[in-house]
Amino acid sequence: MKAKTMQAVNPEIIANLLKKTAARFITPRFQMLQEHEISTKTGPNDLVTQADIEAEEYLCEKLPELLPGSVVIGEEGVSSGKIIISDIENSATDIWVVDPVDGTFNFVRGRPEFGIMLALVRNGETVMSWIYNILADEMIFAEKGSGTHINGEIVEIDKDNLRNDPTGFVNPRYFPSGQREYINDISSLHDGCVSIGCAAHEYLNLLKGRVDFALYCRIKPWDHLPGALIVSEAGGYVAKWDGTPYMARERGIGLIAARTKDAWEDTYTLFLDGIPEAA
Repeated sequence: MKAKTMQAVNPEIIANLLKKTAARFITPRFQMLQEHEISTKTGPNDLVTQADIEAEEYLCEKLPELLPGSVVIGEEGVSSGKIIISDIENSATDIWVVDPVDGTFNFVRGRPEFGIMLALVRNGETVMSWIYNILADEMIFAEKGSGTHINGEIVEIDKDNLRNDPTGFVNPRYFPSGQREYINDISSLHDGCVSIGCAAHEYLNLLKGRVDFALYCRIKPWDHLPGALIVSEAGGYVAKWDGTPYMARERGIGLIAARTKDAWEDTYTLFLDGIPEAA
């Protein structure tokens, strides 16, 4: 079934909306958060702030105005139970997938690695995505078939000069019991294989060639749809652990993004070839 809403989307208008959202709800609270503005969700390190909530509410209001008939699936809406994540499988509707403050843990602690992530899903496929690196005023945009841009300049991933000792991002704590220690042991043997707690910045570092891979166990759509398109359109290689393409509907386990297919395969071999069964 074809989408009912096939209107064109102006990426500059969306980028300006993200900048306005950050300036209004996020930047003023950076290093200024009050205790009553911070809450926990599933655990002590799974945080949400008033910046997350208010930014998402604003985008839920404004994005459908720019694309009539579209709907918004946001991280905080799903977490609160207001939105059903399976709605992303509705191929008859244009869907915005938003993480209003990716890297909330860093944001709360005054660290710079946080940003806004946004993807547009049409007919079940990610067709546009944005990552806004707020403090650097750096807007990353990708459109399927049209490449990736940083502040309007097209960029491509450097596929040369891959490191002999791979450097990338992996977070053992999201792996099931029985695998966590195994992944942690491998990570400890390779310098730089440590997550920075923000998928937006991890994808950005991969885009800029600062690392060779990013390995993810948990694949929430708001964390990975934007970055996966951005890396792919810049010439990188993104696939699930079983080698199949990563689609908008995926909510299972396992994703690797890498500078090249060879780097993807090397990452799989290093971390997953001998991984034990989950407990």
